[in-house]
Amino acid sequence: MKNSIRIYMPILTIIVACLLFMFFLNNSNKKNVFRCSHELSIDMKKENKLVKFRTNTTYAYYKDGTGIKTDVGTMDLDGRIYTINRRYDINYHTDGKIIDVVVVGVHKSNKDTAPKDETLLENNEKINYHTTIQSIFGGAYLIKIQGYPVAVCT
Repeated sequence: MKNSIRIYMPILTIIVACLLFMFFLNNSNKKNVFRCSHELSIDMKKENKLVKFRTNTTYAYYKDGTGIKTDVGTMDLDGRIYTINRRYDINYHTDGKIIDVVVVGVHKSNKDTAPKDETLLENNEKINYHTTIQSIFGGAYLIKIQGYPVAVCT
């Protein structure tokens, strides 16, 4: 057993290093227009079930009209607790006041135990999430989605 670990460990290390390098290379060319993080708590009814999301959320918008949103935390679905670890790929367009966001992909980590169809944002190019970002004070921003305040982040 120990010999097989010794054989595979260098190979695994090389593979992980290559994947990290490719990820860095792919994302290093993107210039941030906006980036912020915050804690998110949302309670909602869905098909007569209470769903509670508790996540650390990060938004990143890039100059090329793309971006990502990540959610890492938990989801309580009628008393059953799931782990959420997702990245939402987005495309956006702005008129200078409102940002129209479309989710073009959802990537679940293998640590994400929540049901696939339970998500805060739908992966549907026909749905636009109208978002506004307001600078309020001290480097903080107010984020509204569909006109409702969702978060204050820095």
